[in-house]
Amino acid sequence: MLSHSVCVWGQVDTQGTLLGWKEVGRDGDAHGIKQDFATYMPQLLDSFNSFEKEYPSASTMQAFRYQIAQAYWIKRDWVKTR
Repeated sequence: MLSHSVCVWGQVDTQGTLLGWKEVGRDGDAHGIKQDFATYMPQLLDSFNSFEKEYPSASTMQAFRYQIAQAYWIKRDWVKTR
């Protein structure tokens, strides 16, 4: 059986991947929600909701909420930033 901390970090990795990134440079490739917001945001929200139910007191919870709000902010969806 996996330890609690290993399971939490597995979820952190999944959500970090879905949040995405953009490679450096003018022609850098984008990944996750930075590549295709409409495809990856629902997956990110499902992953976050599962994580929140399984680990409601995880120390990373607020950081993920902030990153999700930032993703909506970038898309100028002001209502969903709250």
